[in-house]
Amino acid sequence: VHADAAEWLAYVIGGSGKLFAGTAEMEKTEGVAYGAGDFITFRANTPHGWRSDGEPGRILFVKRS
Repeated sequence: VHADAAEWLAYVIGGSGKLFAGTAEMEKTEGVAYGAGDFITFRANTPHGWRSDGEPGRILFVKRS
């Protein structure tokens, strides 16, 4: 689980897995499934982590400046 001071947009080009939200104490949620074609947004300082279902995913990230 990590966080960033910027806002991000992610577009899943390929692959699938689970996206987790977390806390500063490294606790995390059960996760939400993601797959090809999904758009995912992150507010600044949102703790999160990714876990692939097997094959590496291809995700395009855009950082809001």
